Amino acid sequence: EEKILQNNTNQSVVDGQNLLFIYIIGIVISITITTIAIILTYSQLDIKHKQITKLLKIEIDKKTKALQHSNISLKQLNEELKRQDIMQKEFINIASHEMKTPVQAILTYSQLLQIYPERHKEFALAINRNSLRLQRLSNDILNVAKIESGGLTLNKQVFDINEVIADIIDDYKTI
Repeated sequence: EEKILQNNTNQSVVDGQNLLFIYIIGIVISITITTIAIILTYSQLDIKHKQITKLLKIEIDKKTKALQHSNISLKQLNEELKRQDIMQKEFINIASHEMKTPVQAILTYSQLLQIYPERHKEFALAINRNSLRLQRLSNDILNVAKIESGGLTLNKQVFDINEVIADIIDDYKTI
């Protein structure tokens, strides 16, 4: 009985050791499988991360190029606006100067008319001529506005350049 008990005890120890060995192997296999799963998952995530990063870089490059193109276009438009602003200021200065000439002549002739009423026909003609000149200048300014808006239609007109020059000379001779 002792021998049987000893054999059973020895068998129980061996069985316990075998069970412990199987248990340890199971734990090692579980840890190994979990580690492999983590490594595979990490590598898949890393691959996905690299793909997403590459796609984002491509998209950022596209947007950057589009933004650079827009900036170039805006700079060109800004330069064009500056040129147009300069042209507009020059036009206003020229128009103002051109309008002062007939206005000054009208004022001068009307003052001379008060001083020399006997020369009323001569002064009235000069006042009329300069009034018409002022009217043409006003129409020309309105035509420039129409040109800019695209609504101007041109009408050809014959005129005598000698008459225009003679009128200007007469205006300055009388003054």
